[in-house]
Amino acid sequence: SSDVFDFTQTKWTRKYTKICTTEYAGICYDQFNQKIFIGGGSFTTKNNAEKYCHVQLHDLMKNKWYELPDTYLDYGYKPIMWNNHSLLFMGSLNDDSLEY
Repeated sequence: SSDVFDFTQTKWTRKYTKICTTEYAGICYDQFNQKIFIGGGSFTTKNNAEKYCHVQLHDLMKNKWYELPDTYLDYGYKPIMWNNHSLLFMGSLNDDSLEY
């Protein structure tokens, strides 16, 4: 789940449930489209395999989580994520990788 801080009421609220639990992931907020992207990090699949290319999207307007296609490269430990118009970028110094 995720917590959201309301600056007007100065309190945290638990609101959203992600599709899966991810540790050490990167995060990117798209203010224009009101979307949050979470990707990379350490994600354990149903077969207990570690995966580092998983990307999720939370649409704040619809209050729904979506799974996006996996990245081609691994982004294991706190990757950097940013967006520019309709492109989402992901990079990792630990894994020496960058893609969009």
